[in-house]
Amino acid sequence: MLDSIRTTDEVQSAYASRSSYLEHSPISTVEELDEEIAFCRDFLEGLERNPDDVWLGYGPHTVNLPPSFDRDARRRVVERRIMLTEQVRGRSGQIFEPLSLELQMFRWNEFALILNPLQLFVQLGLEVKRRSRHRYTFPVCFTGGGMSPYIGPA
Repeated sequence: MLDSIRTTDEVQSAYASRSSYLEHSPISTVEELDEEIAFCRDFLEGLERNPDDVWLGYGPHTVNLPPSFDRDARRRVVERRIMLTEQVRGRSGQIFEPLSLELQMFRWNEFALILNPLQLFVQLGLEVKRRSRHRYTFPVCFTGGGMSPYIGPA
């Protein structure tokens, strides 16, 4: 791919910015949150028997913790997840106000950067690239503001 890149002294550039809103889904039910807390606690108990365990949860709730994390680091990650899930539990079933966000695009000749403050699932990043009219398009996440919710295809 690198051999196909041509250099030029002429640069055409463009910038665009658009404010938008992202609707939220309701927070999980109390039962779903209790289930998540339970499988986190099960993981912590099992960590005593199997200190190398890195798989947390099951089915759609499965998380693979980094194998490079030592047992104490994995314990801290899961304890934090329990704490945050317990905090969210009090807001179960609520719908939040839409998030205000800014999407930006920088273009230089055939290259485009699509910047957003969210984390896109792979499918969405590939769809952004597919729909782009620019030869090289790169979605860039976590820009401008520190929000980091995952944005799935639905």
